[in-house]
Amino acid sequence: MAEELSVSRNTVNSDLKTARLQLQEYQVEIESLTSKGIRLTGEVFNKRLVYFKLVQDYFNYQFIEDASIDRLYELQERYQISKDTMTMLIKGIDIIVGSIRSGDYLDEPIAYYSNHMEQTDLFHELILFVETEFNMTLSHYEQDFLSFPLNLNNINRLSHQLEAGEASYLPEIFHKMLDRIRQAFMLDINREFLYSEMSIHLLYLINRSIYHVKPNEMFFGELERKYPFSYEVAKVAAQSISSDIKRKIYTAEIDYLTLYFEMTLRRTKQELSLNVAIISNTGHGTANIIRRQIERIVGDDTNFTQFSEDNYHEADLTQFFVIFTTIPLQEVPEAVPIIRIANIFSDQWLSDQLQKVKATNTKLIDSMLFDLYHLDTQQDYLWNLNVMIEGLQQEGIVDEAFKDRIIQREQNQATTFDNGIAFPHAINSQSQQITLTIGVCSQDYLVENERVNLIILLAVPEQLTKENETKLFELYDIIFRMANESNFKEDLYEMFEKSDFIEYIEKRRLSL
Repeated sequence: MAEELSVSRNTVNSDLKTARLQLQEYQVEIESLTSKGIRLTGEVFNKRLVYFKLVQDYFNYQFIEDASIDRLYELQERYQISKDTMTMLIKGIDIIVGSIRSGDYLDEPIAYYSNHMEQTDLFHELILFVETEFNMTLSHYEQDFLSFPLNLNNINRLSHQLEAGEASYLPEIFHKMLDRIRQAFMLDINREFLYSEMSIHLLYLINRSIYHVKPNEMFFGELERKYPFSYEVAKVAAQSISSDIKRKIYTAEIDYLTLYFEMTLRRTKQELSLNVAIISNTGHGTANIIRRQIERIVGDDTNFTQFSEDNYHEADLTQFFVIFTTIPLQEVPEAVPIIRIANIFSDQWLSDQLQKVKATNTKLIDSMLFDLYHLDTQQDYLWNLNVMIEGLQQEGIVDEAFKDRIIQREQNQATTFDNGIAFPHAINSQSQQITLTIGVCSQDYLVENERVNLIILLAVPEQLTKENETKLFELYDIIFRMANESNFKEDLYEMFEKSDFIEYIEKRRLSL
């Protein structure tokens, strides 16, 4: 082989090592025997994927000729098939014909794959074309393989709901995914609503992942920045799906999942009542318009108080969570954020401004935060976790078994995330309030191959009320949003008490 390629033996050996690493994702191996040679070993389906993804583009088609391709283009024009889909169909036909002629048949179903084009005229014509053109009969399994380029996206082909019996594996994957999310974050998501919205998307996500096809990249990191908590939920979901179907889930898929979780979490959570002041110099009519516009964004549970330019001086503005104003203000409390209404008729602008304030909710943090610890980096993760829990036990905030539940859970599987945060949490029967304890590490811990430099310990009531569930959601959103900021953890190193952290949140809130 080295002589044929005009390279050294070392180059061939080095390339084979690289190839072996690449092939791990496809669950096939390069097997070598002295004096015998080397060969690719694995299931027929996976070997076809290797050829499709890693080999085929470097060579001309081996088994399908130009005349056949021209007839396929006629099919493309008649059914308005996209260029990318057509290219994959041609490649798939070339692979199937070559594989069958070599005696490599698919003899079992493609696990977790759904062919929803099976009853369409397009698919019947496609099967007829292949069987006639290449003088072969395709089994049901081969037909499924041929169909994959048509089953990677839902291009107005499926209704919003799956019919009974379709994709019977999907509910189990979905519910295991939601169980894993609940285990990670102790949040109950509205399963019925999410499944109705997500099931079709989930089906195509699984199809794409089976064939190692990446979806179009549309968001370029924006969703991780804008919806940090929903993005973390989506990553847990992707890990669960990947574990079930034994396939890698691409990062771009996490972006799409983020949208579904953000929509569902925002829909199912009950907004905390917010006290909002509106100060306007344009009369009650305009103030009411402003109020309705704000209400569309923040919800119906908001308490509004309207002031004019003349009478706001007499009011106690410290009671308000946020103040919207059309005029410059004087003598306003330092602790209350002020939003100048520059473009009140833009929902997106208004939503962005309010999100900045809500993402630094000082009162929420102050009501939950027990203490802040600087951890001993000479000791391990569980040792420091014990120190944090003991502080709660000494004050009688958690029940006697809380420590055992946390330690056992973390020993079984540490609750870590790849942004350096550990989120150990457990049920606490001692209190009806959520309790937060923060542990700051000046150096990274290595916990189950994840680097950890911030520990967020949560004690969560046994029965979560709607209000507490909302608080928990907003707490996660705040923590993950701040953790994504480059200077946040460095700032934490300068804090030594609970009051330092509250003051930091307050200043950060007002600077937005």
